[in-house]
Amino acid sequence: MNAHLVIYNVRDDSRRRNLLAHIKTVENAQLSESCYVILTVQTRFDIFEALSTHLLLEDDLVVSTFDRATFGWHRAEVADWIDRHMR
Repeated sequence: MNAHLVIYNVRDDSRRRNLLAHIKTVENAQLSESCYVILTVQTRFDIFEALSTHLLLEDDLVVSTFDRATFGWHRAEVADWIDRHMR
């Protein structure tokens, strides 16, 4: 499985709901209001292509590979999720 960081800024509620519904079809952990870590067999390019179908040019979307070497802290359930899935 590949872990990817998905960061977005969607200016329309309907598009945001569609994007989130798509993100939540795979194993995920929400890091902040508009940032998720997802696990999937897809590449970051595949994910970007699939998610961008829900957006317009005025919206923002970044998909980046995420690895355990990331440094930081978060609430317990997210830190635990990262520990479980990023070993």
